[in-house]
Amino acid sequence: MTKSWKAMALSLLVVTGLAGADDPIDGPERTLGLELWSDLLGEHREFRVRLPTAYHEDPERRFPVFYVSDADWNFPLVAETLDYLAHWGRIPPFIVVGALNVSRNRDFLPRADAAFPSSGGGDRYLQHITEEWIPWVDARYRTSEHRVLFGHSFGGVLVLNQLFTDPGVFDAHISLGASVWVADEVVLERAGRFFDEKEDVEGWLYLSVGEGDGGATVPAGRKLADLLDARAPDTLEWRHSVMPRETHFTNVPISLHRALAELFPTWGDDEALAQQARSGGADAVESWFSDRRDRLGWRFVPQGLDLGLAALRLVLDEHQAAGFAAFDAIQSALPDSPEVVQLRGQALAGVGRVPEALSAIDRALKMAREGGYHEDSVRRFEDYRKRVAGADSE
Repeated sequence: MTKSWKAMALSLLVVTGLAGADDPIDGPERTLGLELWSDLLGEHREFRVRLPTAYHEDPERRFPVFYVSDADWNFPLVAETLDYLAHWGRIPPFIVVGALNVSRNRDFLPRADAAFPSSGGGDRYLQHITEEWIPWVDARYRTSEHRVLFGHSFGGVLVLNQLFTDPGVFDAHISLGASVWVADEVVLERAGRFFDEKEDVEGWLYLSVGEGDGGATVPAGRKLADLLDARAPDTLEWRHSVMPRETHFTNVPISLHRALAELFPTWGDDEALAQQARSGGADAVESWFSDRRDRLGWRFVPQGLDLGLAALRLVLDEHQAAGFAAFDAIQSALPDSPEVVQLRGQALAGVGRVPEALSAIDRALKMAREGGYHEDSVRRFEDYRKRVAGADSE
């Protein structure tokens, strides 16, 4: 490999990271207002639904669903956050469904509390969720079997009550600023009874409160974390965080992002893949991908750019077999990613395999144009192709 080819391959590293589809984050018929009559609650319930951009682009694809309590307040934040992260490939695209409130005290608290009028109907509301709301959503949209439940404050109590009542309904539970203290700490009581009755339960839970959360919320949350630490089985994956310098409300956006980062963990994947590849070669690459898929299942979301850059560096650092094995695995997981194909072209150019490099770059260009990528990104791909072709003709 000559230094000039290697330098040319490295020259587009930062440019590739700027590529992205030029599709709008929002579009027509993606955010809907719907209504359902609930026989269990004896009333009409209103909902908001946000469909991902990919919903209309791929009519065969099915999508996980993110269920949101307190949609009056939380739906815009959650829907836009999920849209943004899915747009950049950080998480899978979700159908987001949020329920507008009728009576939070009644619906979210499973035991009456004299300080909160009408409270105590939380168990009936859980029945509404599992017997009416979820089937209603599944009947109308192309949903997959994966679901996440999100709630804040009393909504966080709802999430915990669901987990400690029927943990199999949702794959993940996100409970922020949960009022664990409410109704004589009914959540702690139910959690203790739950672990008395179940020795092996699978699930995923993220708990978070702000350091400045008022009243008993922080200490009660720590009591729940202590109980989980002492009694939760290893099959229940959980996290508890006290966010510094955050309040009951400012904690929500930062902890939503943190929860998603924990649910779909990717930090350090590029370095972990590179280390395993350097020590074990191409077979170790296959093993790394297999282990991640086995451990995370639907939560494994390969980061094309990060892993592609790791694969490129492997090729340029004299680990060609491992690097190209990594490209094969990444492209198998992300078949529609022009960035990954372009990076493969850079790797091929870097080791002097110019015809193959040009073929890969041409494919990346075709994918980018058909995928609506911004013209600046397409032009950079074109410029790089000219440089590779020109250098080869010199």
